[in-house]
Amino acid sequence: FTTIDQTLSNILSIPLSLSKSMSNINAGAVLSSYLIFDEFHLLNPQNSLSTTLIILNKLKNITPFCLMTATLTDDFVSNISKFLKCEVVKVKSNDYAKFSFIQNNQKRFIHIIDREIERTDVFNYHKNKTIIICNTVKSCTDKAKLILEHIENNKLKTEVICLHSRFFQKHRKEKEEKILSYFGKDSIKKNVILITTQIIEVGLDISCDVMLTEVSPINSFLQRIGRSARWGGESQIYIFHPEREYVYDKEITTNTFNVLLQNNGKEIDRNLAQKLIADVLTNMEDFVFQMIKENNQNTWEKITQSWQTGNRGYARELIRDIHSIKIVLINENDKISNLFNYESVSMHPFSLKNQLKKILEKYEGEVPEIAYNLQASPFAFDEDDEELELTPITIDKIECESTVALNSDYVGYSELIGLDFTGNFGITSDRIDKKKEQKIIKYHYDTFEEHNDWMIQVYEGMYTHQFALSKIKEKHYKEFDFDEMIKFMIICHDFGKLNNKWQEIVQRYQSLKSGKEVTELLAHTDFDKENENDVEMIKSVYKEVGLNRKPDHSGVGALFIQKTMPYFFNMKKNRLNKLLVDILVTSILRHHSSFAATAPKFEIRNTSYEKFIEYLNNKIPNLEILKISKEKLIKSEVSSNNFAINFQYSEIAFLYFILVRVLRLCDQKSFSKNPRKEDWNE
Repeated sequence: FTTIDQTLSNILSIPLSLSKSMSNINAGAVLSSYLIFDEFHLLNPQNSLSTTLIILNKLKNITPFCLMTATLTDDFVSNISKFLKCEVVKVKSNDYAKFSFIQNNQKRFIHIIDREIERTDVFNYHKNKTIIICNTVKSCTDKAKLILEHIENNKLKTEVICLHSRFFQKHRKEKEEKILSYFGKDSIKKNVILITTQIIEVGLDISCDVMLTEVSPINSFLQRIGRSARWGGESQIYIFHPEREYVYDKEITTNTFNVLLQNNGKEIDRNLAQKLIADVLTNMEDFVFQMIKENNQNTWEKITQSWQTGNRGYARELIRDIHSIKIVLINENDKISNLFNYESVSMHPFSLKNQLKKILEKYEGEVPEIAYNLQASPFAFDEDDEELELTPITIDKIECESTVALNSDYVGYSELIGLDFTGNFGITSDRIDKKKEQKIIKYHYDTFEEHNDWMIQVYEGMYTHQFALSKIKEKHYKEFDFDEMIKFMIICHDFGKLNNKWQEIVQRYQSLKSGKEVTELLAHTDFDKENENDVEMIKSVYKEVGLNRKPDHSGVGALFIQKTMPYFFNMKKNRLNKLLVDILVTSILRHHSSFAATAPKFEIRNTSYEKFIEYLNNKIPNLEILKISKEKLIKSEVSSNNFAINFQYSEIAFLYFILVRVLRLCDQKSFSKNPRKEDWNE
């Protein structure tokens, strides 16, 4: 259960929540899932909708998916179904009649008013439970202030809840819980007005008696009124058309208002809703679908470039403009630690710039300092014990920042209104309690063979990847045993750790750590990076062997796969088989870092090499083991060209993302199998 931003950013290998080095982990999770896109009509045709449909078109023979909506035309749904070669499933009339809201005689009546929502409208139409929906946060907060002022002046007993995107998380959570208790299915009796924005359109299962809403595109509008008479009964819906800059597409919004005006006073039932959708969206949807088809290749090129480069700039082109600034409210005299340790709200950078400029326009002569930053990285270690000076920044370049501190003497906030540029000054952000249980990163001694044994045990308990792999195998690789290939990949992934220098370092360190000589081939040592003795011990070993760190090992395993796999699996020379080898090569190469491209020079003792071949033969006895000499491997040219995977072949790219995820998860989870672990926190 997640958002479209997270889903698409993960499948594009530019995840919002992971570093670039880990960016290839989650794509395989998406590909190995049953994908359900609910309310997919809300996706932006210019980017997220187009990206979703084109990826699903490539995935249609691998990953099951379902697109759900009630607010698109039949023609558009038909076009999409043909494009994706999928089945259309509709609710039949006799099934529709069985729904509880129909049996409870649900009725929604619309009333059109061609002007701004005024305070008198709210109190003239309000009955018991009223929801007011605005198109912008500013409209929402302005109206909330007027309503609250009227209630206070007239000593009314009506409670008002204001909810939008610019509240601290703790306050938003409290408000959502209160809204559910007042507007939910089993809600208490209450005289209450909720004033909100489009964030109410999906997610909260609530209903009201009266709704006042600013006009929005027809599919958005139908989502909104779904929050009235939700479980039956009668509701009155008042639609207003404010004279201001359009937040949504101007043409669609205007057409929506005009077709609603033609039906003023009518009840919106299922049939009328479908007619309104057709009247407003048919021409636009035809244009959108043609645009998606015409831009198919261009969009696909951007998708493959995102995979190839990991450039997060593709998020704006393929998902949406998700650039926002986190805002922390502070007192200008405060000396605080990392801004990431404080409560924040998010806002579009240019909207923030405009609001701050309006504040500064009030001052003549010396302009006050409003915005600050800290020279601190979100990826830095915890700086709780260190106080840092705030550095003023100019408003003109504020869009270059990811997080800013704003002076609470000039920018306000309240639990009722949220972020407020005109009042409620002096409230600052609270610190976030980050002293939660941390994952303890400790490595424990294991041998090369033990580590691979445990990884295979983990793999044999995994299942989510199997459906997608079976589809790819059935289409392209029926003659191969994927299970054997994955075990082959697992066993070879740490082949580079047999490098003489690598083993010399870990054996020397483990001997010092344990107080006895260690000569076994190791995969890991007893090491805790938080332990100063361990850190100093490994530094001394590095100094002895003349290196600053252990040699890279992933590329060596990739090179071994590249040279041996065609022989071990008796693979015919053709394009598909070469691509399969490239996939396993790239999976090993990038099982620690998503964009690794080369392998270092290496030397392996004969005894180590013989032990490895013997272990491989024991674990996968069906392999046609042909001994590739160490010398041939070592003399092989090592460059990024050797390890280039062609992402243009969609199903090949998908296979890579599935296999590299399997490998990385097996590697991570194998540590829990180690019986020598102490206080291991999974």
